[in-house]
Amino acid sequence: MKLTKKLLNENKIYNPHGIATATEEKLFIGSNSVDNGKVGHSANWAIVGIKIQTDPNGWWGNYGCKTFIFRRDTKESQLAEAKAWVKKKYDMDMTEKDVWGNWHVTGTMAKLEAIIKGATK
Repeated sequence: MKLTKKLLNENKIYNPHGIATATEEKLFIGSNSVDNGKVGHSANWAIVGIKIQTDPNGWWGNYGCKTFIFRRDTKESQLAEAKAWVKKKYDMDMTEKDVWGNWHVTGTMAKLEAIIKGATK
């Protein structure tokens, strides 16, 4: 089964938070683009916790998420840093990419497929 945006939307999963919540995973790594607004921020990889803050003492504009700032030429190296941080802090491997380009704990997509198959029976 290929987990497409259409299939996920049909199962009321619209974003990476929905994937993590449905599979009862603790966190995911998401990418944020540059925001040049009033309270702007640099492009970053954010370790987004589900019902937890991964950086409770960080800058308030990161909403409790641990972030790894990147430029175009450091995007992949900062992703590797973010994955290493998750491995060290939570002992989780972030190896699975979703349809939106976010990263999830190993085994998440298999869990999600099983949930969707169970819902369509």
